[in-house]
Amino acid sequence: MDEVGNGDEILDSQVIASLARHLAFSPVALAVTQGPVHSIVYSNAAFRKLQSSGAIAIGHVKPDLERGTTDLLPLLDRAFRESATIRDELLSPADANHVSQSG
Repeated sequence: MDEVGNGDEILDSQVIASLARHLAFSPVALAVTQGPVHSIVYSNAAFRKLQSSGAIAIGHVKPDLERGTTDLLPLLDRAFRESATIRDELLSPADANHVSQSG
């Protein structure tokens, strides 16, 4: 089952439930985060699979996985700082490091 944040969060529970129903089985990895610490409010199965395999992380990249892990934190920080929606950006571990240096 897809993970959804608690009902106290900015996104109301009905919106989250609708989002979960429509995107649960999307082949595209998707997560909705909230606030400057990027708390995950919703993530679909594709996102969780990438996260649990160590392919992606939001900060706290484990040293043994660092080389092959794309840290999404620089991208999420940029989105939060600029109040921007970021779509369709392909990242590799090297790209993520570049984003943090130029961001």
